[in-house]
Amino acid sequence: MREFELMNYLDRRIFRETAKERFTKLDHDYIYKKFNEEEFPIEGNNLLSSYIFKFLEDNYEYLKRKNEIILVDIGAAGGALTTIFALKALNSLKLLEKTKIILVDVAKQALYSTQVGNFNLTKEFIAVYNLGDFGSNGKDIKSILSKAKYYCSDLLKLPQDLKDVDICITGFTHHHLNLLDKELACKEMERITRENGFIGIVDESLNYKQYTKWLKQHKNETNFRNELVPIAQESFITLDEHISLFSSIVVINKMNSKKYYCFWGVKK
Repeated sequence: MREFELMNYLDRRIFRETAKERFTKLDHDYIYKKFNEEEFPIEGNNLLSSYIFKFLEDNYEYLKRKNEIILVDIGAAGGALTTIFALKALNSLKLLEKTKIILVDVAKQALYSTQVGNFNLTKEFIAVYNLGDFGSNGKDIKSILSKAKYYCSDLLKLPQDLKDVDICITGFTHHHLNLLDKELACKEMERITRENGFIGIVDESLNYKQYTKWLKQHKNETNFRNELVPIAQESFITLDEHISLFSSIVVINKMNSKKYYCFWGVKK
């Protein structure tokens, strides 16, 4: 139990390198595994999508007049699951065509696999989460993501040319950082987001019992090539602790469940 509490203070290199190793192995079947084994990350990203829709709806006239809407997904992983659900919100209000999508992750191979469409979207997944407007097999989703801009970057120091972002999101990413780096990552999200822009977070919040159960379940995890997928170092904070790491957002909505939380606000 004591070790669990100390995970927030481990060296950042442990978090960075183990995350790169894990998501390099999982890039092809990341979404498929979540949908079949751990649906709560998909549910969380779907909830974040509803928050994005609310923001788009409330700011529709302003966004409609803009020449370009900029969306940045930080920690995109294989398949950019958080972005996929954001596409649904943008498409429903006919704002997708003017949206520039930027994907950031520390794992180069995971970004590449997303760019070339090397990830699995099943017909069942598409149907359950009402993504049918993009084709029953997700073909249009892959086409949209292939045209996105990609940065292989540390989340603690994002590229300097990222600025004036309208929608800045990160899904189930910050638990792959230690406590200090969680705060730095939040500051970077604030830095790149424009005034009154959207900042949204969905992340895991496992307790000791849940985390040890997860470790046992994934001890011998393999990918579609039957390669062993290593465990990444993780650490967890509460919803309110995560919100406190931001200094310039006004929180609009938040939700806390047994395994994850989600919140969004606008930058002031």
